[in-house]
Order: sequence, then C-alpha cells, then structure tokens
Amino acid sequence: MRSSKLKYLALLMAMEDAERAELPGAIDFRLDSTAVVHLAVGTTPELVELRHRVMAMLSRHREWRLAYVERGRNWVADRMARRTVREWDT
Repeated sequence: MRSSKLKYLALLMAMEDAERAELPGAIDFRLDSTAVVHLAVGTTPELVELRHRVMAMLSRHREWRLAYVERGRNWVADRMARRTVREWDT
C-alpha cells in the first residue's frame, strides 16, 4: 500500500501546484496506476482520506481529469514521486 500512498500524495501535490498557479482550462493528471486513476484504492483509513482529498479537488475543478499512462512513458510522475518522498512522506 505504500506505493498507492505515494501515488496519491504525488497527485495531490501536482493538483495543489496547479491550483496555486491558477492554471486555466482542462488539465489531465497522468498516472501509471489504474487503481488510483479510477480512485479504486482506499482500504486503509489513510488511503481513504487521501482518496477523498483527490475527489474534493476534482469536484472543485470539474475540467480536471485523471488519465492512465504506461509506466515507462510517465517520467513526470516518477519525478513527482521522488519529490513526494523527499517533501511529504513521513
């Protein structure tokens, strides 16, 4: 489950960055986890809370979407995950 936690945290970090930057229009957040893209992961209280935070962000920004991309083609997510480990993971 640690991997799912990091993916949710990286997604939230990207969403918060986009919100702070007030980026206009539609944004596709690309993830290499189909479970996170479909918001299907969330069996522990921690993951449920992270999933709810993502859902709240999506409800505030209806033009934002989650999209699946193959792991090998998702170098941006890999950078975000490393950033997440450094800045958010406790």
